[in-house]
Amino acid sequence: MDASPATTPPTTPRRSRLSRLALTTTLALLALTLAGWVFSHARIITTGRRFGSIIAPGGPGGEPNEWTFRARTIRLAQFPGELSLGLSEYRSLAPKREGLDTWEDWRGWSADVIPASALTRDNQPAIHWRSASDFAFLGLGTTEFSRSGETTRIVSIPHWFLLTILATIAAALWFPAHRRARRIRHNQCPHCAYDRSATPPHAPCPECGRTRP
Repeated sequence: MDASPATTPPTTPRRSRLSRLALTTTLALLALTLAGWVFSHARIITTGRRFGSIIAPGGPGGEPNEWTFRARTIRLAQFPGELSLGLSEYRSLAPKREGLDTWEDWRGWSADVIPASALTRDNQPAIHWRSASDFAFLGLGTTEFSRSGETTRIVSIPHWFLLTILATIAAALWFPAHRRARRIRHNQCPHCAYDRSATPPHAPCPECGRTRP
């Protein structure tokens, strides 16, 4: 005896709403990224959070005979054509706990906006490779450097890379819905494209057995 094709439930309205919401959100992020790319050539925007911890002598990560303040800064910046995420660390030492009190007011949020024309950059090649943790490819990359006792790790993400990722996601969300709507307009099964002209609207598809919502 031939087995009849299994009937699967139709796509729920909730799933369709979530798909539309995801597509709308992706398109909004795509437009925001594009606007940020254009704006980045006029203004440099930076925002960050400064935090840290005081470590007693002999404590984990501290010095054996001195008090230590482990200062950290996480900063998100928008430079011309790219976004930059940086994490800096600086250690300050004092023989007594009171010597680190000035760091208490240093903690908190910061933000700044300056003209892009004020940016000065070195003539580093757009494509270079030093190691797996220090490379650059057309703005995409990561690097680490130390200066005056401060160690900084920077990850750079160019706007073109973000636009490519978002456009790919938008296309992946839009195409199935567009294909489904096109098939329904042509009276085809939205799942397998079988011609449903002779099939009642809510009957299972003779080809794949799925029902049409």
